[in-house]
Amino acid sequence: ISATKDVPLNIPVNLVQNGANELMINATDSAGNRGSNTITISLDNTAPVITNIQPTNPQPIPTPAISARIRDESGIGNATVFIDGQEVFFTNIPSTSKDHDLSFTLTDPLTDQATHTIQIQAQDIHGNRRISETVNFLVDTSLPNLIQQFPIPGSIIKDSTPQLEISLEDEVVISSATLNANSITFNSADKKQFSHQVVISLPEG
Repeated sequence: ISATKDVPLNIPVNLVQNGANELMINATDSAGNRGSNTITISLDNTAPVITNIQPTNPQPIPTPAISARIRDESGIGNATVFIDGQEVFFTNIPSTSKDHDLSFTLTDPLTDQATHTIQIQAQDIHGNRRISETVNFLVDTSLPNLIQQFPIPGSIIKDSTPQLEISLEDEVVISSATLNANSITFNSADKKQFSHQVVISLPEG
């Protein structure tokens, strides 16, 4: 009389690469009969890749759009957005997606005249998780402020070709300015103050 016995096999294995790993199993019984089988086990311990986080430049509104690119070869599970360390957005992503363009617009206004941070966390369908580098951006909704002008507005002068001096103040670099519809450049800048001097010709009156 013979009986078939199922023998559980517990052997630790070292999977050497991400993706498919092939394992060969050989077994010999007490009668010398030898059998073999091949099984394939796939390994995925690679977290999603997060790139192109925006914005990075100063924003003129307190509720800017946030965006990023996420990629994972196995499939993306979900993504979370943190602003200033606080979770502000979470989304589940179809598991068939290997690439995802994350985009949403803040609804709660951010503090004006302040630098803010973005971090994005992405998780794939196998639980591998990555949190991005921190990206900084400035919210600045205020207009440049005229803090000094010479000659003083309303003053009477005798020189028909005076040197006009103006100074503006702003939290960020002033990118452009005009005088009588003509573009001007600032020839000195001190921290948040930007100055310009030019000789102009004035008509009588």
